[in-house]
Amino acid sequence: MAYVPARSAIQQLPHELIHHILTLCPDPASLSSLSRSCSAFYAAFAARPAKIITAVLSLTIHPSVQRDAYIAVAASRLSPDDPAGFDQFLDETLYPKPAPPVPWTLRDALDAVRFHNHVQYLAQALSQQILQAEPFATPTYGGNDNDGDSAAPASPPPPPATTSEINRFQRALYRLQTFCELLNRESSYEEVCKVKGFATSPDVWLACYAEFATYEIEQLSCLNDLLMALVAQILHDVTWGHLGVRLITSASSRLGQEVMSRGLETLHSLYEATSYDDSREILHLGETRYDRPVERRNFLIDRFDDLDGRQYLGHIGVFDDLPPEVKAKLIRKPFYPDPDPGPGRVWERVHLSEGIPIGLVAVHQFRHYRRWGYVFWDEERLEKLGAFDERWDDVTSSPAAPEDPFLVYWEIHPEEMAASQMLRSKIWTRGGRGYWDHDDESQVVFPARDP
Repeated sequence: MAYVPARSAIQQLPHELIHHILTLCPDPASLSSLSRSCSAFYAAFAARPAKIITAVLSLTIHPSVQRDAYIAVAASRLSPDDPAGFDQFLDETLYPKPAPPVPWTLRDALDAVRFHNHVQYLAQALSQQILQAEPFATPTYGGNDNDGDSAAPASPPPPPATTSEINRFQRALYRLQTFCELLNRESSYEEVCKVKGFATSPDVWLACYAEFATYEIEQLSCLNDLLMALVAQILHDVTWGHLGVRLITSASSRLGQEVMSRGLETLHSLYEATSYDDSREILHLGETRYDRPVERRNFLIDRFDDLDGRQYLGHIGVFDDLPPEVKAKLIRKPFYPDPDPGPGRVWERVHLSEGIPIGLVAVHQFRHYRRWGYVFWDEERLEKLGAFDERWDDVTSSPAAPEDPFLVYWEIHPEEMAASQMLRSKIWTRGGRGYWDHDDESQVVFPARDP
């Protein structure tokens, strides 16, 4: 009689139960270990890997965010020497309609979880920063203006960001990272196409942006403005002044765009830095002119200029008079079918309510809206804020917004800016290093003198 090895207790379990046990893993790393622990777990995992990974990953990355997370991971693996791989990337990630289930592998999931640490941190930090400032952190938030009665109770502070609002920030951050990955490869694609004799090379931005609703692109514009205010603080440096590096004086600075193009890992590090020295260490390369920060062209702020709709609006004018197919091309369907109409509704309120839009994305006159991330919030929060009330009929003067972090530079004459570089150069020559500002030289550090 042939020997039949005894089956372990796990092998005797129903396949459905083994599958369920795998989905209870707290993270992809645990799933990887468990699936390799015995043949029964491995067989159950191999039968339905993507479905099991999706269930496990949902404990870390919300299902509504997973597609954008997967696309960012896939973009990070594109080879700069393979323009054809970019076409395949588009066909498999951005273009399919309706969106198929995300084809997760364990390798993808492990990379996504590691990167999600940056996305999760920045989404929480940015949402908290906005909600703690105007127009939310005001006595009139929620419609209570007290009628001038100082004794009347102030409105309670706004509730923290909802899950759907956090997810909106996270999707936008993943898309920012995706565009960092793609736009940083675009010049390489151009060179490869020239060498191979191709007539054209991929236009990364034009190939991608039309897959997103205009308000989703405006979410990227909000992130640009919010994060550029963070980056601007680091350019107040003695060494960089000596090397002729200008201060960042607006959210459209191409110096700031270079830092933005490094991606969310760098931005997360800057956000977590507890001192100027920590921030400087992240970006500072050395003391020679070859180490100074450089400008970055053709990144987000330059690409936004292609999306303001002037090719239609300048000729026809009133939005309501546009043909339906042109309206659809300007507004576009969202990449993620957000069940909450708030972001799309407030974008239309700001950009289209006056009939003759002056632009659709990153409009200078609406920068005060972007400082409080107007296209990230639920309709309920926007209603409570009064975003759709008649008092907002003049959209160029919305309720109070956070102070413009670049306002101080509007009052500085260009000659003063040039003089500041000369002053910092003199400080550098005397050995001074560190943070410098027009009104604050207290943080400049000089070498200790010999006793």
